[in-house]
Amino acid sequence: MNILLIDDHALFREGLSLLLERLGFPLVTLQARTIRDALAYVTHPDGIHLLLMDFYISDADGLQGLLKLRQAFPSSAIVLISASHDLGLIREAVLSGARGFIHKSAAVEAMLAGLNNALAGLECFIYPEDLQPERSAKHLTHRQREVLAQLCLGKSNKEIGRALSLSENTVRIHLADIFRILDVASRTEAIVLAKSGVLFDRDALYRQSNQP
Repeated sequence: MNILLIDDHALFREGLSLLLERLGFPLVTLQARTIRDALAYVTHPDGIHLLLMDFYISDADGLQGLLKLRQAFPSSAIVLISASHDLGLIREAVLSGARGFIHKSAAVEAMLAGLNNALAGLECFIYPEDLQPERSAKHLTHRQREVLAQLCLGKSNKEIGRALSLSENTVRIHLADIFRILDVASRTEAIVLAKSGVLFDRDALYRQSNQP
C-alpha cells in the first residue's frame, strides 16, 4: 500500500512516517512538500492508496489544494492532518472529498487509531479537546440521530443517503459531527456506544432505525 504524505515541514513528514511504521502494515511511504510535488506521483506505477495532507500548503492553501488532489487522485482516500480549528473549513473539506481529519495536536495513540481507520478505508475524525463538547447524545440533532440509527443497521454511506434522501457527502458531514460529539474515531466505536445504552435509550434507537 502506497501512502503519500504532503506537508511543508520535513520534520513532521518524517515523524508521521515513523508513526505509520508502528501500525505494522506493509506500507510504502512517499513524501511531497507541495501540491505540485504531490501531483508528480499521479503516474506512480502502483498508484497511491492514501494521501495524508496538511490543509495549508505553500503553493495551494486549504480547499484549493484538496480539490486539485481529489481531481488528480479520484480513487485515492484523502485525510487531512492539520492544526486548523475551523469546523466550517473541515466540513467544507469533507464535502470536497476528504475522508477524515486528524488534528496535529492529537495524542500519539489517538493519531494511531485514526491512521489505522484510514488505512482500513474508514472515516476518521480526531479533534482537539476544545472542539469536543461534553460527550452526550443530547448534542445530536434529530437528523444526526437518524444517521446514527441507520449506521447501527450496518449500512454504507450510500445506503444511508438513499434511506434518508441525502447525498453521500452530506452523510459524511453528519458522521464527522457525530464522531466529534460522541468523541469516537470510527463507525465501529459509534455503533458500539450507540448500542451500549450508556448514552441512548436502545429501544428508542431501534425504533428510529426501523422507521420507513
